[in-house]
Amino acid sequence: MRALAILMSLAVAGFAFEARAQPADTGFTLGARLGYALPLGDAAKPGGQSFALKDYVSGQVPIEIEAGYRFTRELSAGLYFGYGFAFASDKVCNQVGPLPTGVSCSASGASVMRYGIQGAYRFVMPGMTPWLGLGIGMEQSKLDVKASGFGMSQTSKFEVSGWEYLNLQGGVEWPLSPGLSVGPFARVSIAKYDTAKIDGTKQSLPSSDQSIHEWLTIGVKGTFDL
Repeated sequence: MRALAILMSLAVAGFAFEARAQPADTGFTLGARLGYALPLGDAAKPGGQSFALKDYVSGQVPIEIEAGYRFTRELSAGLYFGYGFAFASDKVCNQVGPLPTGVSCSASGASVMRYGIQGAYRFVMPGMTPWLGLGIGMEQSKLDVKASGFGMSQTSKFEVSGWEYLNLQGGVEWPLSPGLSVGPFARVSIAKYDTAKIDGTKQSLPSSDQSIHEWLTIGVKGTFDL
């Protein structure tokens, strides 16, 4: 009987410790993501001619952080920021047009930055947590194009930006420890560039030249509930 009483006491103490270790239903939450994103759609359509986004940036590796607040165990909202190390497409120079004989062209320094607000709903289940989310924000892409020849070189800096009208995302996470969970996610973001900057000179793109593009991102997300 004494041994049984000791075991029951240990079980109760362990349950109490586990309950204290679990984060509250409400509170702050932090997150980080790493993935790979593919470009879809057109960067612009000047004069009705389509310029595919993939012909400028073939892909990117986004690193993202987020901070939010859990209003309930299931519902949360907050801010996100992402910086993507992008890969300049080898087709960029084809978009510039014919170059004089003896002049070469190369592209580098590609990046994609995103920031905005988002919300998520978790379907809390034993052992796993599927979730769905949506957000809205801004996107800013940069690219350097270098022309060389005849012992000279010149680099032009291109930058386009615009609203990310909507991003739809979802995934599933598994707990690694109290408050910490990790799992895969997928996201489609829908955006449109409406502003361009070339070597520091900023201009608005006519609405007739603007076009919807998307990024399809797949990766891993970690969440820490405080």
